Amino acid sequence: MRDGTPAGPGTPEPAMPVGRRHRRSLDDAPHPGRRFGDVLDFSLIGRRATASFVAAHPTNDLRRCGSYLSVERRGDDGSWTRIADDGDWSTLFRWARSGGATSVATVAWNIPPDTPPGAYRLAYHGDSATKGPFTGVSDPFQVP
Repeated sequence: MRDGTPAGPGTPEPAMPVGRRHRRSLDDAPHPGRRFGDVLDFSLIGRRATASFVAAHPTNDLRRCGSYLSVERRGDDGSWTRIADDGDWSTLFRWARSGGATSVATVAWNIPPDTPPGAYRLAYHGDSATKGPFTGVSDPFQVP
């Protein structure tokens, strides 16, 4: 770049086998006594909100035109508006098996300093191989 010489294309990513591109995880199961999307845990510590949800394998829907998570703010009329998703630096999405066919998705939001006061909630968007798409939302919490 310094000399104005174009860089080579580099080494391409290895091709994913065709049979694995959109394979659905048929061994997804909710935790006993729970449904996909149920909130397992929520915490608000300082300026970090975190929620864990009963999850399904993320490869069931890669969400190429969507998101695995959203942070939503409640408006004066009671409606919810998305203000952040998994494309924002302030959010974090983690998925992990929790035993057998069950799994947990954790959504975290590092609340930016310029966030307006109000009611917010965290949402997880998943897709079960057997039950289809679902959304889980945390209870509302206040950002001062």
